[in-house]
Amino acid sequence: MRLSFVYALLFILLAISSYALGDMTLEEREAWFDNDEIAPALPTSEGELKFLTELPHKPPTHSYNKITISERSIKTGWVELYQCYSQLDPVSETVIAYQYKTMRSFVIQSKNNIGEVTIKGQSVELIDVQKMAKLCISAEIKIFYQNKKGRFSLVNGPFHRKFLDSYFPYKVTLDIDYPSSKIQFVKSVPASQKGFHIEQKQNNLFIESLFVGKLNTKFEFELK
Repeated sequence: MRLSFVYALLFILLAISSYALGDMTLEEREAWFDNDEIAPALPTSEGELKFLTELPHKPPTHSYNKITISERSIKTGWVELYQCYSQLDPVSETVIAYQYKTMRSFVIQSKNNIGEVTIKGQSVELIDVQKMAKLCISAEIKIFYQNKKGRFSLVNGPFHRKFLDSYFPYKVTLDIDYPSSKIQFVKSVPASQKGFHIEQKQNNLFIESLFVGKLNTKFEFELK
């Protein structure tokens, strides 16, 4: 069975490709939705964001994102990204699509229980994804912007996990380091709440999010 599924980590103001379709019959699609390894879709219209307060019975795909804002980032807008996917759906073919405006030094750091991994532009094609699969990548991305108020914004989104017309539960962790001697955290959109918990430390923001639909985030900082 040939099956394509896209996990998209996309950035606003850019064209978005939310999913790719394989050559599936109706029976194959029904088999995919009945797969016990895949967390079921939840009702949502056109990607409406709904935070979840409890993990589904079937563990959802998890995207851990380590983002490092350096003193150089304040001048250039470039930040470092280290990202790991776990609980990937066991399918024959998966595409992870990135649509950053600017991205460089894109490297596969590790893979487990995946047959083949190929980088094509800003996408990663995975072949023969098995149970307990994990993929880690690193890159530099330009997502730290200075706004008109003199503040700086780290802008992400939308994060989403979609197949056909259905959105599936998605767990996203953001682990953001920043130079607290130079900048201080001001606010976030969304604000901390159930399903989007923010833990603030001296030079770090740690966000655990569980949701269905599309999640956009913005974290504002200002110079000290």
